[in-house]
Amino acid sequence: MLLKPSRLQGQESNTDWQQTAKTPYFILKTKKNNKKTTITRVVVSMAVNKSAAKRNFWKRQARERLRAKKNEGNDFLLILSPRVGSLTKKQFNEQLLAAIEKVKK
Repeated sequence: MLLKPSRLQGQESNTDWQQTAKTPYFILKTKKNNKKTTITRVVVSMAVNKSAAKRNFWKRQARERLRAKKNEGNDFLLILSPRVGSLTKKQFNEQLLAAIEKVKK
């Protein structure tokens, strides 16, 4: 579990996001913050998979990729689509890294 300072709070998640990258598998939204930490929120609905273990697998993969990019001063919201279940781990990582690069520009 993420530490409290690293989590988006309820009202913060509803604010306007500055940049968005859409793919058939997920939507990645980002905005700048005035902190030196990266705040990440990953949303995986039961439509992705009924098994909590599978949903948590996708959350772990997403968090690890976002954490590895060292995007200090940014908040991320990643919403996974049910189509993400058709991807392999490698394909998901490639798609997510491409989306991160797209929103950085």
